[in-house]
Amino acid sequence: MFSTRILTAATILVSLLCGCPSPASAEENTSGDSVLQKELQTATATRSNDPNVTRRYYCFNLIQNKRPQEALDQLKTIRDPMGIDLYLKAMASEQLGEPGQAADMYKQAVEKEPKNDLFRTKAIQAMIIMSRYQDAANLCSEGKTQSETKRSYYESEQKRMEAMAAMIAKNRPCVHHKH
Repeated sequence: MFSTRILTAATILVSLLCGCPSPASAEENTSGDSVLQKELQTATATRSNDPNVTRRYYCFNLIQNKRPQEALDQLKTIRDPMGIDLYLKAMASEQLGEPGQAADMYKQAVEKEPKNDLFRTKAIQAMIIMSRYQDAANLCSEGKTQSETKRSYYESEQKRMEAMAAMIAKNRPCVHHKH
């Protein structure tokens, strides 16, 4: 508990020094951001002796302030990334206009933490943006078995994604390769 307070104080201090809003003010931005803020708090509580906790908050603030490259540079220093680190990398990649890389990072975050609905939902959305409907359907299928709260969402999204993938496959001409 004491180390968490020190880390929180250090995070606020770093935020003030770099001119970023504190994590508390970042929580007020949007509902997705408040969910991410809770993820950061969970990571803090479960790994309070982790020296990267402050770095994660700092990166979150950098992303909130549209400084994605700086956030990625900070995240590269984390040796054993958690799901939250991969999620932050994906957010930064989106801001840098790299949706394919973002989709892959979101998927990796899900692979690290398969029961995390925030990570899975964002990965599904990223796959849809990239027209990777079968990947999105697969994430939905896995989500049905991993999530107790969003099972019906994953079921309906899986049906929709499979229908999209089938429709695209049906309208795509066959490509014959010469050997």
